[in-house]
Amino acid sequence: MTDGGIGLVGNSESVWLTPEIAHRAGDVSFIINRAASSEIKREALKHGLRTLRDDGWTKVLGGITTVEEVLRVSEEDEDDIS
Repeated sequence: MTDGGIGLVGNSESVWLTPEIAHRAGDVSFIINRAASSEIKREALKHGLRTLRDDGWTKVLGGITTVEEVLRVSEEDEDDIS
């Protein structure tokens, strides 16, 4: 998460596609029928999704990047809004 070149660090958001997410309350078509990304994300958060911003904060605490860089490259999580 630098401005490029040597030392570039990746920042990622990923989730395992668990049966709970894929079958969401018995609705097998949840993802196949293109549910809203906010719906999929909400369900994924219930099952352990670490957001892009969460990953960035971990890197800030580890001294790998800066707060400014995390704010620049990630969107505000819904939970961040009070």
